Amino acid sequence: MTDPRIRRSRLPELMKARGLTQVEFAHLVGISESHVSKIISLESKFSIIKGKRAADVLRIHIDELYEWEY
Repeated sequence: MTDPRIRRSRLPELMKARGLTQVEFAHLVGISESHVSKIISLESKFSIIKGKRAADVLRIHIDELYEWEY
């Protein structure tokens, strides 16, 4: 089995579904707004702890933060 790769960030649609702006989301997760932008553009990734916190804020499983490609 090949290792999965991140195809794209699902953050924009997930934040919209919860009615959160990038500023609100960043505050709830404990990261900067610029870091959220970098995660969306795949210039950066969540640490496992911040990813778990983001998933909890969005009420999803951590795997759902990204669209995966195998």
